[in-house]
Amino acid sequence: MGQQSYELAESAMLNDAIIRSLSSAGKSPSQVNFVLSGDLLD
Repeated sequence: MGQQSYELAESAMLNDAIIRSLSSAGKSPSQVNFVLSGDLLD
């Protein structure tokens, strides 16, 4: 993802996935009230 750390790359990847999902659903970020996600590593 071209980031300086694993954590920044993970954040960028999650942001990209959310934007793509919203686009596929025909929704905008303003139509989202909250996002629930988790870290399965710990």
